Amino acid sequence: MADGTDAHLLCARCEYDLATLAAEDHCPECGYSIDDSMRVIGLWRLARLRRLRTAVSTFTMATISWTVFAIFLAIATDSMRVLIALTLAAHAVTLIVASLLTTSAASRQSTRARMAFMLALAALALIAATATVVLSLRIRSVDELVGAFVLGSACLLRCALLGTLVWWMMRAVATLAPEWSRFASAAIGLTAIALVLWFVLIGLLFSSSTLLDAIGVATIVVDVIASVMTAAAGRTLIPVIRAELRSERAAPPAAEARGGPADSAGE
Repeated sequence: MADGTDAHLLCARCEYDLATLAAEDHCPECGYSIDDSMRVIGLWRLARLRRLRTAVSTFTMATISWTVFAIFLAIATDSMRVLIALTLAAHAVTLIVASLLTTSAASRQSTRARMAFMLALAALALIAATATVVLSLRIRSVDELVGAFVLGSACLLRCALLGTLVWWMMRAVATLAPEWSRFASAAIGLTAIALVLWFVLIGLLFSSSTLLDAIGVATIVVDVIASVMTAAAGRTLIPVIRAELRSERAAPPAAEARGGPADSAGE
């Protein structure tokens, strides 16, 4: 981190002039985080860009494990239930980490609000993931595994994690790589459809509808496609972030203070 902030940066809470102050510090007038004030006006501190880069890589791993999980469900036998459970566990861990990193890096909410949201989401997701994996290892058939996963709270929490991650990551794509903004919007739209299908599927489980199997297949397929699109859109951020980091290393210290490119979109 460099020594000073943008000469035009004002505190987002009290409008105190933050010129010459370090971006990792707090406003001397009201104590509000200078880093949060930078994000409010669309500036990207380089530390956030590094965090976003890690989030993109982690979500790529989450997408791969989710795709493998879907393939395993299509070809699975009862003897594969442990392998399926481990794949699901890998997906749960990487999705949780990616969602928390993306929220921490891209959200324009205050540090306290972000931390409260992330801690609550992480606690619930870890509880649900642990319960689902333990249940998966105890059951005796693939059919029971699918039912346990869909009926479990992990399904709903995965929707919350995925929705949060997709929103913030695609917002970052729209502002840092605007040429991919339409692709990012399509990823958000397809993810929304996938989440709706998950809720429809859960509702059908409590009925005797003959559409259950068809809706289940459609939900998994749409979800996988949405995840792949999101991961692909997120990967477009990597060269942008690398370019910012290279320019920061080649520039005088003030470049770090400016904190990278600015967003053009609002909250």
